[in-house]
Amino acid sequence: MNRFLYRACGLTLGLPLACPALLPAPADKTIPDIDIVYGETPRTLPAPLVQERHWQFEPNRFLYRMGRYGRYLIENGCRITVTRHPETADADVCFHLLYVCLALVLQQRDLFVLHANSVRLGERAVTFAGRSGAGKSTLLAALVGEGHPMLADDVTVIDAPLAGTAMVRSGFPHYKLCRDAAERFGASEDVMTPVRWRRRKVGIQADRADFSDEAAPLAALFLLDQHEEEGVLCKPLNGVEKFTALREHTYGPDGMGPLFSQSRVAMQVAATVPIFRLLRPRTGWTLDRVVAQVKQQVMGVAV
Repeated sequence: MNRFLYRACGLTLGLPLACPALLPAPADKTIPDIDIVYGETPRTLPAPLVQERHWQFEPNRFLYRMGRYGRYLIENGCRITVTRHPETADADVCFHLLYVCLALVLQQRDLFVLHANSVRLGERAVTFAGRSGAGKSTLLAALVGEGHPMLADDVTVIDAPLAGTAMVRSGFPHYKLCRDAAERFGASEDVMTPVRWRRRKVGIQADRADFSDEAAPLAALFLLDQHEEEGVLCKPLNGVEKFTALREHTYGPDGMGPLFSQSRVAMQVAATVPIFRLLRPRTGWTLDRVVAQVKQQVMGVAV
């Protein structure tokens, strides 16, 4: 069986299928950090600590069940076993691996993973977190369109050594976007892939020039949300509310990664990185004003 070696989030991934969204691993990386294979997986875990409709969780094991998109067993931070459904297309497998399984296996590896997007502004990284539909990917696409290379979409890994600077790892050159936003940005159909389980979304393959494959120091983190007022409002968070906000946007259920290390990184980021709540009106297109606020806070560019 063919094996494909790729790189993402500072690690080497071994896949049983081609995944165009990923960059090839360097020639000297021949042994994957995370091995992804086809095989049989259980329909249920024997003793799940937490479970919902599509997943079950035990220490160091996570079973992700998506019906006709297959089952995925994530184990010990180093292995993902995929049970394909007969109707599952390669593109569907790649999407679930990159946008769900990768985040979970990274958590198992004791890494701090935010449900957030990141872009490089100059020499520094800026991260955008928020609930689904808050505008993370739209803001990312707008900044990429201005020439600021993307670092990560949906899965942002932050390293924060005890006596060092918080760093955002480079992910992979691909992002999801609502189709209407993709069309507004002038994206070509050639780079769009339908996301079949989220019909309003498409996958966008970023140009290599629009992607930074080097980690960057984290300059600021923005929590995107909506409000009922007309203007765009940017408010700094302070103290414990910064830590709480980070924990709220950590990927996966509580306990996926070691609690001590997760909390330590969250506390260090909260202590050293500015965090803002960025509110936009619930209706209307205000992207230009949101972009301006980000630039004002990070780069000192006047609104």
